[in-house]
Amino acid sequence: MISSLKTGLKRRGILFAAAALVMAPWLSPVSAQAATVEEVKAKGKIVVGIQGDNAPWGFVNSSGVQDGFDADIAKLFAKDLGVEVEFVPLAVANRIPALVTGKVDILFATMAMTEERAKSIGSPPRFSGVQR
Repeated sequence: MISSLKTGLKRRGILFAAAALVMAPWLSPVSAQAATVEEVKAKGKIVVGIQGDNAPWGFVNSSGVQDGFDADIAKLFAKDLGVEVEFVPLAVANRIPALVTGKVDILFATMAMTEERAKSIGSPPRFSGVQR
């Protein structure tokens, strides 16, 4: 029982740490931000762009529900904001266009920061000198 409690606490800690890393770029001043936190709270839901075919990060489970590590983080983020979460499964090529056009409010999807992406969606200072 103690072992399962430790595992649960460890997983929760990892999820919160990952959520903080994912949220940092969204809360920084970036040009592609589709909605502010206040706007998300006002509408009562956050629309999350997520990959639906990248297990274990993001996938659709046997019940047809978005699942995986990215979905867990998005649910925790929505809960913290006090809003519902709506998932929009995206292909790799559609992630940034969906964010820039406002189809989604935020992306919870595995992605490397490159200079090209930084030009279209901005980047936090720690990515300003990205090397390929």
